Amino acid sequence: MINNISTIKNFIFEEKGTETLLCNILSDELKLFYIYIIEYFCKKTNVAFRVNVENHQTNDLFMKSLQLFETTSEKKLIELSNGEKKIVFTNYKLFKKFQKNKYILNSYLFKNDLNVFLKDYLDINEKFVYDKILEYPYLIFSEVFSYKINNNQSLIYKEINNDFIMNIRKELFNLKRLDKDIKRIYSKIKEECKYKKFSFLIY
Repeated sequence: MINNISTIKNFIFEEKGTETLLCNILSDELKLFYIYIIEYFCKKTNVAFRVNVENHQTNDLFMKSLQLFETTSEKKLIELSNGEKKIVFTNYKLFKKFQKNKYILNSYLFKNDLNVFLKDYLDINEKFVYDKILEYPYLIFSEVFSYKINNNQSLIYKEINNDFIMNIRKELFNLKRLDKDIKRIYSKIKEECKYKKFSFLIY
């Protein structure tokens, strides 16, 4: 069965590629899930990954980089197709119009993608991990981290009594409800993971 994980991996690992990975993502939660996957493979290839929601392209003279853009404008999408390798999140209307691209990603395959990524790339076979991320895709950052910290006695379901982390989660909720800025949400979740690390050390 076709899966988006292989598509992302092949796209990032293709060193001389100049294609655009065009993505139809159904929700903000799934955007964060796929951003995690993209960043995972970028780290494997020492590629700097930038979530560039402002749609201003930047050049890094010292290392390879891959930028992610988000647009629902056909004009902007065509402008971004300038021969440089990049990822674009867009709506279904544009995705369908440009789906003959070499690399495309449709988040309708999310369930299968989650299963493939956990089992084949992270070696995580526990159903409760799958079920938790299936319900809350944006929590893949913190839940995978939790599992790796203590995979013999997973803390994935345990409550962490830390007011600071709770405040971050409240801010995350407000950002999702009011702001819709995927770059700020992404930064908030990574910040939460950083502080969860210290919480586990004193749990």
